[in-house]
Amino acid sequence: MWNFERATRLLDLAERAQMKLLRVWGEGELPPDWCYDECDRRALLI
Repeated sequence: MWNFERATRLLDLAERAQMKLLRVWGEGELPPDWCYDECDRRALLI
């Protein structure tokens, strides 16, 4: 299950590290819509 606070903290770290592409593990749970919206706001590609 995705936790909003934890996900935004990890996205903050990815943004500070100047990452532009994140990969979701194929066997894992798909991110919820709010996660895609947050990544779009930060210009991160999933």
